[in-house]
Amino acid sequence: MKKTLKIMIALLAVAAIVLAFAACGKKTEPEPEVKDGQNPVMNFIGVYAADRCTITVAADGENDAKITASWGQSATETYEYNMSGLFDIDTLRVNYSNGEKKYVVYDENGEVAQETVEYTDGVGRVVFHENGTLEWQDEQEADKLIGTVFTLVPVEGDAIAGENEPVSDDAASEAVSESGVSEAVSTAVSTAVSTAAATAADEARAALSEAIAGARSYYDEIKDNASFAEFADDLDTRLQRAEALLASSTTTAQELQIAASDVAAALTAAKDLVSAASEEG
Repeated sequence: MKKTLKIMIALLAVAAIVLAFAACGKKTEPEPEVKDGQNPVMNFIGVYAADRCTITVAADGENDAKITASWGQSATETYEYNMSGLFDIDTLRVNYSNGEKKYVVYDENGEVAQETVEYTDGVGRVVFHENGTLEWQDEQEADKLIGTVFTLVPVEGDAIAGENEPVSDDAASEAVSESGVSEAVSTAVSTAVSTAAATAADEARAALSEAIAGARSYYDEIKDNASFAEFADDLDTRLQRAEALLASSTTTAQELQIAASDVAAALTAAKDLVSAASEEG
């Protein structure tokens, strides 16, 4: 009888875990789907890229979005933008009037050597599309953004940044409660969730390590070619930042996933620029 009870509890635990992950899973294609208690921006989080610019989208609170952009100017110089606003589920856009633009210079170790704030009252909007792209429309930066479409960059293994983040304890407990599972099984689910969180971090770290290795390999191919020196230096700077995150024991799984997307975007941009330069030459 005791053996049978143990088997039944184990089966219920597995069922509860499946319910928890099913309740919190996100689709790989962004859709304006709103789950109970979930910020709709979660359908669009990740890193988007176009040319030498990457845009990172994160959910904030119940309906807000935090958006940051990094527009590389050279191997050590970049313009960085920060803005936030309410996400409109009907128009799939975020309007903002708090845009901040900074000019940042990095030293040879990838640390900030100089930072100058150019303005803090930027006005504009970010418009999302269900095909995995977005448009950034900013009144101060209108000239450089005309016609630019940013595309979501997948992490290795076709995982979108944020897609495989750990299921929260609250979400798991809610799923368990709805399924009517006992307290004993609830404890088993909490343990499984903690294990899943650690696994997600390990997988994200492995994905970033693989992305860095691939980009470093390409960097080694072009670094000694004077015609491609600027592109190689820019790629190297981005890689140094990613390597610093990889080395830190406090970096979260989502930060590792976003860094992997940024490295992938930097590698793609470098290859495109090298290809264009080769054709012109």
